Amino acid sequence: AAPSGAAFAQPSSGSTDEAATRFKKGVDLYKEGDYRAALIEFKRAHEIAPNFNVLYNIGQVYFQLQDYVGAQAALDRYLSEGGSQVPASRRAEVSRDIEKLKSRVAKLEITTNVAGAEITIDDVAVGQSPLDKPVAVSAGRRKVTVAKTGLNPATKLVDVAGGDSLRVTLDLDEST
Repeated sequence: AAPSGAAFAQPSSGSTDEAATRFKKGVDLYKEGDYRAALIEFKRAHEIAPNFNVLYNIGQVYFQLQDYVGAQAALDRYLSEGGSQVPASRRAEVSRDIEKLKSRVAKLEITTNVAGAEITIDDVAVGQSPLDKPVAVSAGRRKVTVAKTGLNPATKLVDVAGGDSLRVTLDLDEST
């Protein structure tokens, strides 16, 4: 787990000035507890000057936001892209975090009676029906919505525990 005073990975010296400025803003915002703004700054820094070290910070912010899926994905990428450049002690720490995160992630298999319907989880688009695989979600209460123009949308709240694999069926009815 990321302590509030997490040690931040530093981007390489080849980063642009804007990326470095955004990275520093991200660190400051994280320390102030403004995790959403910190995430935006870290992501922007990574877009401007991609650097595997920033993925570590993105993962830590997602962890603080309790977005366990996002944290796991960022930390997996950090280890993968960092390869042998990640010190052994940091690799061990991140591997422990990833194992902890796996226990906080579940899978939802979402089905509906209409093809081409937009599927969202917590108001974030995850694809159109039919989905080709289950969607990874963080443990907790998730809002699943299926919508298609001309049909009444369907929404269901689902309580998901870590490690769950649930099927959620939402059928759309014609508008009246």
